[in-house]
Amino acid sequence: MTPAGKMSRRAFLRGAAGTALLLAGCGRTESPAASPVPETLPVVRLWGIGGIDEATHRRIEARLDALAREKLGLSVELTMVTRSSYNERLNIAFLQGEAPDLFPIYQQSAFDSLYDSGCLRNLHGYIDEDYLDSLQIPRPLWGCTRRDGDYYGVTQYSETMQFTTCQMQQETADALSIPQGDRLWSWNELHGLLLRMKELYPGRAPLVPHYGAMQSYFGQDSLGDDLGVLVDEDGGDTTVENLYASTRYRMICRRMRQWYQEGLILPDAYEGQVNGVLQILQGIGCCFLQRSGEYGASEGWVRLRLSEPTFDTNTNYVFWGVSAQSAQPWQAVQLLQAIYSDPDIALLLLFGEQGTDYRLDAAGELTVTDASWSGNKWAWPGWQAAQQKVSLEKLRLIPKETQVRYSPAYGFVCDASAYAAEAEACKTVVEKYHKGLLCGFLEPESTIPAFLQELEDAGINAIIQEKQRQLDAWLALNGK
Repeated sequence: MTPAGKMSRRAFLRGAAGTALLLAGCGRTESPAASPVPETLPVVRLWGIGGIDEATHRRIEARLDALAREKLGLSVELTMVTRSSYNERLNIAFLQGEAPDLFPIYQQSAFDSLYDSGCLRNLHGYIDEDYLDSLQIPRPLWGCTRRDGDYYGVTQYSETMQFTTCQMQQETADALSIPQGDRLWSWNELHGLLLRMKELYPGRAPLVPHYGAMQSYFGQDSLGDDLGVLVDEDGGDTTVENLYASTRYRMICRRMRQWYQEGLILPDAYEGQVNGVLQILQGIGCCFLQRSGEYGASEGWVRLRLSEPTFDTNTNYVFWGVSAQSAQPWQAVQLLQAIYSDPDIALLLLFGEQGTDYRLDAAGELTVTDASWSGNKWAWPGWQAAQQKVSLEKLRLIPKETQVRYSPAYGFVCDASAYAAEAEACKTVVEKYHKGLLCGFLEPESTIPAFLQELEDAGINAIIQEKQRQLDAWLALNGK
């Protein structure tokens, strides 16, 4: 594809080989007519999401740079940023004119903000449908990064099916005599486990938050931001409703309040933004809840499945974009394709180095041995490419034959600009009440009515009405 028209994947690769959020004023950048061949290796500044110690970071960066030099004819500078501060750091980088060339975008709302502020490069002339197809991205997801007919990024698409899990160390599971093997656990069974944890480990909180959240999934399709949802994404009903006014939400808040009063939840859980794994390793707690993907945790960890796997608008919440400030967009797009498609590069970024971060048995089955790097695998694409070299069956949390459910809104992207002011006001209200309710700190019977009233005053009904209008139009357009 050229800037004047579309090109095939083969043509893109020839062109690429030849080249061998939130802020206003970034400015839209269109594709150049040609890319000169550099005299020295171009340097692509790549960001990733994850908290990593310096030695591990530099080790992986050096290996990635060597692979990029050999395979792509370019050099890579890798920066890793913790998830809790990622959007803020990215915002500052754009403000200072030092944005990375290629970077992940965490959550649809962040992508929308970057697009609205002109910080994302228009990729017309760089990628097309053939390119997206080569990355094995399902067609329903292509629209997530398409605006005004052009692409401004790429959907990650790696572990798209997700389900709620309870995660703990193997030694805790052994102490509780938890049997091996996949099965669906009930919330009553989990309650019993938490009570036993409290007896076995009196100095720890049985349940701790993960980055400040106790639970994010309640069976709903968030439709992007949980401000107007499909309350039961498996039921087929496409009526947009207020999640926080639902009977299901009230029941969950009551459950968490009971657990809090029983001493099963970290007392100040609503205040923190710390990784649940770190809190367990530090002896603060025993387990945490997280919506997880298809593949499992590192060696020495156990995940109990608490819901069936689903595909919905929230199962693809990482996107990849090229900065409008980038001086080498062709090379950035070339590196992006390699991260998705090259087995060596994909395997390195997902799991690190063999012998240090993972090991392979005689059959080529991969076992994670050190979470210092591979704990960030959720934020990297390339799962399909990695499996060209290794088998990940040992990491699979659910059997292949498990029937995965699809939300009727899978692939839908809501244009939040139509209710931007109301969304900002409602998010402030949610921040005020939601964490406290889900941590059990706030009493639901008296708190939820005030919560709902403030949401109504902030404009939640206008958001629901607009989302319903957009969803109905999308369903009609897609024959659903």
